[in-house]
Amino acid sequence: MLQAQSGASCAVYTAMIFCSKALELSALSVASFEFAEFNEADLKGYIASGDWCGKAGAMSIEGFNEKYIKSSRGSKFTAMGLDLEILKRFVW
Repeated sequence: MLQAQSGASCAVYTAMIFCSKALELSALSVASFEFAEFNEADLKGYIASGDWCGKAGAMSIEGFNEKYIKSSRGSKFTAMGLDLEILKRFVW
């Protein structure tokens, strides 16, 4: 997964559905990232650290991957798994 991300563009999709007796809302948000090529020593250190565990596709926008982000589009909250900006518009 990390080799596929190195020097490539990746996208994260987050779907949200909110249902109550009075209201049903749904939203799909997308965030995309363009990564520089990963340094082999950094990559091996990241894998050895175990920090990738529990991350979808071993990717995050913090830590190891952050310094390799060349450009991004969309909300960082989408990449984190729940677009809080969209949710707040619905419930507040």
